[in-house]
Amino acid sequence: MNAKDAGLEIVCAAMLSGCVSTSDVLEVGQDTYSVFATSYGYRSAATARQYAFEAGASKCTGK
Repeated sequence: MNAKDAGLEIVCAAMLSGCVSTSDVLEVGQDTYSVFATSYGYRSAATARQYAFEAGASKCTGK
């Protein structure tokens, strides 16, 4: 395998894996918080939603 083939494999793996990014958890009122999540690649909206719930839960439990 040459360097060009190895580089192509890395790019393909990165594109297929996808990712999810979340915002910081923001306090928008008394006992009210907001967090945003965006999915890229082959990640679904459900995955982004799960990450948002996890970020919110971490904020509430202090982790």
